[in-house]
Amino acid sequence: MIKLPPRTGQIIYGPIHSRRIGVDIGINLLVQEGKTCNFNCVYCQYGVTGNPTSYNKLKTGWVKPELVYTALEKELSKLAETGYRLDAVTFSGYGEPTLHPKFPSIVENVKKIKEKYYPNAKLTLITNSSTLKYKRILKTVKIFDQIIAKLDAATDKTFHSVNRPVNKKLDIQTIINNLIGLSSTVEHLIIQTLLFNTINQSLISNTSVEELKALSEAICRIRPKEVQIYTIVRAPALSGVKPASESQLKELKKYIDERCGFEVNVKIY
Repeated sequence: MIKLPPRTGQIIYGPIHSRRIGVDIGINLLVQEGKTCNFNCVYCQYGVTGNPTSYNKLKTGWVKPELVYTALEKELSKLAETGYRLDAVTFSGYGEPTLHPKFPSIVENVKKIKEKYYPNAKLTLITNSSTLKYKRILKTVKIFDQIIAKLDAATDKTFHSVNRPVNKKLDIQTIINNLIGLSSTVEHLIIQTLLFNTINQSLISNTSVEELKALSEAICRIRPKEVQIYTIVRAPALSGVKPASESQLKELKKYIDERCGFEVNVKIY
């Protein structure tokens, strides 16, 4: 498996042919050297978190909004001139995008630029779901055409072992409750769950029967538009982390289908 290089200094990247989003232009608000995130997930394709930070703690080093607008307009105008098909413009990048202190205003302006060139492309957010408790973030995420929110665990022990949040007091039930609240107000919430195994006894995988059942229960409480279940395809942050089997991916789907009926659309990638 290949480990992706850091996107240091790269604000706009793509187009990328994503398995789950389609043809996508990405926006990286986190252009410091190394990954900037409030999680340090064991499976992350960008390696360990070089700049760990909690929400609203890191005050300097963020990309200036004007650079985002200039770079995006340049890229989208170039693609539109050639008739290039684009499915999405996505906030993701090299860490957690909602940590940027100017995130709300950046989203509003990016949406205007996207509408100018690609009105049918979906403005998309990929988030680790940890900042949805903040009113300014919750208000902003509702601007998006689709919100892809991570949920890799539904018990605190597994959550802290897998996602390794900077804030050790953060609990998974708070995140689940915030997702339930968001799902009740938007129609375009997608839950994205990565399953993995481990050969390192100091790590906890999220593929046990107990964890899969807990995940299925949480997802049914959230009632998202869609659930995307997948596993590792690129080199993870920790070498002891290995892909889940196809049968394990199907097992989580089975538990969700049994618990939710077929009200939640579950896709395996």
